[in-house]
Amino acid sequence: MARIIRVDLTPDGIDQALTELRKFKFDFLKACNQMIEKLVIEGIGQAKMHIMAYGAMDTGELVNSVDGFFNPGTRKGIVYANAGYAAFVEYGTGVVGAGASHPDARKDGWAYDVNNHGEKGWVYHSDRDGNFHWTMGMPSRPFMYATAQRLRDKAPGFAEDLFRGL
Repeated sequence: MARIIRVDLTPDGIDQALTELRKFKFDFLKACNQMIEKLVIEGIGQAKMHIMAYGAMDTGELVNSVDGFFNPGTRKGIVYANAGYAAFVEYGTGVVGAGASHPDARKDGWAYDVNNHGEKGWVYHSDRDGNFHWTMGMPSRPFMYATAQRLRDKAPGFAEDLFRGL
């Protein structure tokens, strides 16, 4: 329902309309802030859920690194994963990743098998278990992409709830 502000074209009527407009602006900006904050909180939960659903839970570091923040002054919110290897999980690596790539890999400028290991793969040392391991890479497990898709689906419902009655 739209808010209707009637204006009596007198000095007092215009002052009253301006007061109502200022209140509407305050209420609208408050709802915008609540919307962004709600999306950030939802996004943190969604990202963690997608990490678990993709089975990217070796040590728990990745899921525990997911966080977010909201700046009411700029009306911007961010959901992020702070683990140093988060992008490798998101986009995948090597020839395995190239065969099961991220939906936006090309658009985002992600490159696979950048060291040209090809099918022979490579060996890496794991600090976690102290052993050497052989790999040809890993497939994309796009937990943030899935989170963004889910937030796009949920945003209209959140907006309807928060902006109803303004």
